[in-house]
Amino acid sequence: MRDGLVGLSLGVALPALVQELAALAPYRRIAVAGASPDAAVLTDLFNRWNYEQRFWLPVYGLLAGLLLWLLAAALVHWVARMLQGRGSFTGYLKLVGYVALAGIVLVPFSLIDIALKAGASPGATAEFGSLLLVLSLAVFAWQNLLLILAARSHYGLSMERATTAVLGPVGALIILMISLVIVGGVLLLVLGRPVLTG
Repeated sequence: MRDGLVGLSLGVALPALVQELAALAPYRRIAVAGASPDAAVLTDLFNRWNYEQRFWLPVYGLLAGLLLWLLAAALVHWVARMLQGRGSFTGYLKLVGYVALAGIVLVPFSLIDIALKAGASPGATAEFGSLLLVLSLAVFAWQNLLLILAARSHYGLSMERATTAVLGPVGALIILMISLVIVGGVLLLVLGRPVLTG
């Protein structure tokens, strides 16, 4: 179990360390081409806030990452046990640690992204940022596949049940997040309108 927790810690701590390194860069104002003046002001306010919190955001990301991996392992364990799986939480948590460690393949790309942002080439930064997003999504899919294989192996489930155990909670969380965005958008529309008085 200890090896898995070390892997989990490294898988979450190394990206946070890279973000701390990125926090050493000076503030650069980001121009939003073709945006309305209100959008440009909001973007500038967000970027300033992000710069002011640059050393704390990786710490929050570290804590949130650990919490999310532990929550994911607990949810998968609970669903796998409901699907008649046999296996312990600690054994699956060890496997989850190894899966989280697979995410460090993005660290060199993040370092390149930091170097490009420190340079004066906004076009290259934007293009590489798009590539980094695609690579991040690919690693996310790879980690989910590894979680499915780990659940199948550890709990003795069929591939279909292991997929359900891993992707069921993820799907439920995605539906919950989409619902919250819709409710938030509706509330913003309703509360953002001026009140008509007659």
